[in-house]
Amino acid sequence: MSYDQLQEINSLVYYVWDAAALVCFQGRNQPLRYSEVGAALAEWGQRRPSDSDLTRLLNRLHDAGLVSRNGARRRDHIYALTPTGHKQATKIAALIKALQANTLA
Repeated sequence: MSYDQLQEINSLVYYVWDAAALVCFQGRNQPLRYSEVGAALAEWGQRRPSDSDLTRLLNRLHDAGLVSRNGARRRDHIYALTPTGHKQATKIAALIKALQANTLA
């Protein structure tokens, strides 16, 4: 494994909740409201981020171009993976799968 590959892995999971949210979006395969993102994270990770953490992670994902945000008011926002977000979520899911396979071996 090269240094560049390790840097890419680090960038994929720099914020754990961000990586988890991308995987949840991909698993649901549909746009999600704020509360649905929180519920998906709680289901996936057996723990829900605080509202402030959830707001920050959705803002980071939006600012990075990984999710789109539609809706006039904050409470009406609907979030969806962008093509770039889908690619990143696919890479994260592959890392998770590899770790699970290695753990079971």
